[in-house]
Amino acid sequence: MGYVAAIAFRTIPKVLMARKRAVATVRSLGPTVYRIGSDGSLEPIPCEAGEVFYEGPCQAIGAATTPYYGYGLKAFPDAMKMPGFMQVRVVRAGVAEMLSHVPAIWQGTYKRPNFIDFLVEKVHFTFSETMPLQIGGDAEGYRQELALEVSETTVDFLDFSNPASPTQPTA
Repeated sequence: MGYVAAIAFRTIPKVLMARKRAVATVRSLGPTVYRIGSDGSLEPIPCEAGEVFYEGPCQAIGAATTPYYGYGLKAFPDAMKMPGFMQVRVVRAGVAEMLSHVPAIWQGTYKRPNFIDFLVEKVHFTFSETMPLQIGGDAEGYRQELALEVSETTVDFLDFSNPASPTQPTA
């Protein structure tokens, strides 16, 4: 209910009252960028480190190495497609489009031109307006630019909802 209340009483009114959309400039800081097609295919984008691979309007931009945001919201359905990469999702959709497709967006199956997806190793975002920043779902203030990169350090977790079968000792 917290998500629903925040969206209904904070996010939607704020978006509707905004005079204009923010413009984002997204630069690769790494050697490789892939555009994720609506069919899940990967298209390499020729892009040197420091070059812009997206510039245009956005309602939100997110980046993640795991698909789920919380409460089953699959906000980054292609985040684990390639180890060592994060999914960057540019959302240009307006409130009406998002509200009319909530189930598909929630399940991570909504693939339309207003949801643009990339895989990157390192990225730099610049916005025309100061934007709210969340890290792991926690508010972290406002930013007009931000750089992110995938760490080389990996962490193994146990999934208690899907325990692996115990290994049998070998003779």
